[in-house]
Amino acid sequence: MTMGEIIDNLMKNPTLVISELSKLYQECQKVNEDLKIKLKKKQSRIDYLEGQLAVYEKFLSLEDLKNE
Repeated sequence: MTMGEIIDNLMKNPTLVISELSKLYQECQKVNEDLKIKLKKKQSRIDYLEGQLAVYEKFLSLEDLKNE
């Protein structure tokens, strides 16, 4: 089958192309949602660790004040 014949078949039956594009779009949406969830989890972890770091920094600055 030549490229011309393939294109002719696609032009005659665009529903096949549309359905395949729709499936591809749905798969991309799923991957995108999964990545958004992972990103939110990572951001939550970063926020938690930043909070812990702030507490340790404050504790250490208080210790430095006591030792002066």
